[in-house]
Amino acid sequence: MDVSGAQGDVSQATEFLTKARVRVHTARASAVDMELQAGSKVLERAQREGENALLERNARRRGLLIPLLAVVVVVFSLGAYIRDLERGGRS
Repeated sequence: MDVSGAQGDVSQATEFLTKARVRVHTARASAVDMELQAGSKVLERAQREGENALLERNARRRGLLIPLLAVVVVVFSLGAYIRDLERGGRS
């Protein structure tokens, strides 16, 4: 679940936005539009990577739920068994 690539994409998109702001002063809309389109593509890729990372995180959490419940059941069962032994066991 590595998101460093997406973070790099976001910083790259920020650079494109900065370049577009600089290009505004050239009074050429095509130059600004070119920079904005390049930044938009990078941002879309970063968005997809981030959403995939969130889906992976949720899947991992759901995957850990069953073993966690099994451990809890074993711990409570052992506690009940020990309590039963301390009371004198079953006669």
